[in-house]
Amino acid sequence: MNLIQLSTLLLVPMFSAQASAQVETPTAAIDSLETVPEETLQETYDKDSNDALQIRVKGFLDTYHALRTTGNADWMASRTRARGEVRLEKGSTALFVSLNAIYNGILKERTGIELREAYLSYTKGNLDLRVGRQIVIWGVADALRLTDCVSPIDYTEFLAQDYDDIRMPVNGLRVKYTLGAITAEAVCNPVTNFAVIPTDLRNPWAMRLPFTSLPYSIDLESGKPEKRLKNMEYGGRISVNLSGVDFSLSALRTWNKLPALRMGMTTDGKSLNIDGRYRRMTMLGADCSLPIGQFVIRAEVAKYIDEAQNAAMGCEVECRNALNALIGIDWYPGNDWNAS
Repeated sequence: MNLIQLSTLLLVPMFSAQASAQVETPTAAIDSLETVPEETLQETYDKDSNDALQIRVKGFLDTYHALRTTGNADWMASRTRARGEVRLEKGSTALFVSLNAIYNGILKERTGIELREAYLSYTKGNLDLRVGRQIVIWGVADALRLTDCVSPIDYTEFLAQDYDDIRMPVNGLRVKYTLGAITAEAVCNPVTNFAVIPTDLRNPWAMRLPFTSLPYSIDLESGKPEKRLKNMEYGGRISVNLSGVDFSLSALRTWNKLPALRMGMTTDGKSLNIDGRYRRMTMLGADCSLPIGQFVIRAEVAKYIDEAQNAAMGCEVECRNALNALIGIDWYPGNDWNAS
């Protein structure tokens, strides 16, 4: 073998070894770089997204008109409303504001801008805190209020509005804490709100006394309790949500939101005075919702302790205990049909 051939044989493996080393070196360098796990990147992205300010705006426009079919066939309601809702969220904190812009063709004083709800909420883990002007709903019954005693009712146009729209907001604090299937809720309203009952006879839905021919006056305001902390409304509710049944227990130290009426003659005996009375009372309640196939059985019971009762003519109102209960069945046959 000559010198040239020997040199070639020796150079080929040397060149191959050098090339291999040059290829492997960058790979080792890349592997040695510190990398960020995909889970960490996703957590960082989620955290940045949650901390960013989110704004949600929605609303609707509706109009309602009702005509009496007896008597003078006059208008009972003529109302157009625009609802706007804004929710600002940043992290665990949120601000919610709901407004109504109303034009009422019959009750002119109801035309204007109405603040529906405005509250600040904080949600962290199992804790849900809400403070401000809000609507609190208890119980499982529709339209019949047994344990649903926190938010009062506005009867100004009560049959001409959806039931959810006649609920009045309260200015208070609500705290919820969820642990598994159990949710504990506490509410506190420093100033108690009472139902609104129209007494102006220009309102087609106004309170009237058809059983008397005497002139009368109605005063439902002067008997309300003072706006002091000792008259605050407070209570709590424990709810259990299981796979086959939901039930809750509730208690509320409150007032009779609907006035108990005291009727009496004036000193000259020519007219009648009707006064509203409000007394402290306690509500103890329970409700249950049980789905069975296409049916849902709902039951609710409430005991009112020291509830003010309407008085006989010339007598003062008295407080008595009252027990109220109901049971109902909802049927869901499918295709968005249901019957109750």
